[in-house]
Amino acid sequence: MTKTPFQRVQLVTASPFGPADPARAEAIETRLYRPQSVDGRCPALVISAGGRTEAAERCARRATRTGAIALIVDTAAARRARGAFARVRVTEAMAVADAFAALVYLATRDDVDPACIHHAGLADGGTAAILTTYRQLQQRFRPDGPAFASHLAIDAPPNVRMEDYRTTGAPVALAFGAGCPADTARLDLVAGDLEQGGSSVSRHVVDAIAEDWHPAPALRVTPDGRVVDDQSGRPVKGLLGRYFALRRARRRPRPAPVEADATATLDGLIRAQLGGAAASARETPAG
Repeated sequence: MTKTPFQRVQLVTASPFGPADPARAEAIETRLYRPQSVDGRCPALVISAGGRTEAAERCARRATRTGAIALIVDTAAARRARGAFARVRVTEAMAVADAFAALVYLATRDDVDPACIHHAGLADGGTAAILTTYRQLQQRFRPDGPAFASHLAIDAPPNVRMEDYRTTGAPVALAFGAGCPADTARLDLVAGDLEQGGSSVSRHVVDAIAEDWHPAPALRVTPDGRVVDDQSGRPVKGLLGRYFALRRARRRPRPAPVEADATATLDGLIRAQLGGAAASARETPAG
């Protein structure tokens, strides 16, 4: 398959270990994909890759076919974090900071409609796509200007809950590859938080995106931005605290495949997201 051409773009972001932690500004490299022709201002999609480089590029190609601009951010790769230690060193807060930095950048472009910038993420990047829905994190990382118009989380571990679960009101679609395991009890809690916080939530099964499962620590974020390990009740501070939270997560049994409200194509989900109606993505009743 021919690779879609892209432009390398430097983003100004930060690397906070947790939402409450200070962090200095730094530059990371991202990839910008544009449709063949752009007429006026068009929608845009921030894609948090979560280490799924090829899948993120497929999502970018799908977005450009709809006439949208896509910007891929890979938080771990941008920080040269590789191997088993990457999940200790690179945190959810860093991925959220990167996503909002991408939103800020895209909103300044004269070919992007700032009210139609959406967020999609794969695997751990999908967790970031859920977290950018919450008003607490939007105010922490993007206090001025518009929020994301919608959120699409693909094969995302639902490992982080917010005590302050008020959202921006943007819709959230949760998509899982057929046979992809997920902690369904935790997923129900996160979906419930989002709905009580003001966002509609839909769940989908998509055949083309099944990925290997890896355990993720069950984390909770307090209203003042502290991170707590729900499994032990201990605060997660620094590399050592995160290492032990990840080690505790590995002891939990592998979860069962997630159930969904409907089946959908990934193409349909992305088209619907960019059109502002994630629930209409060529769905058929599940089962």
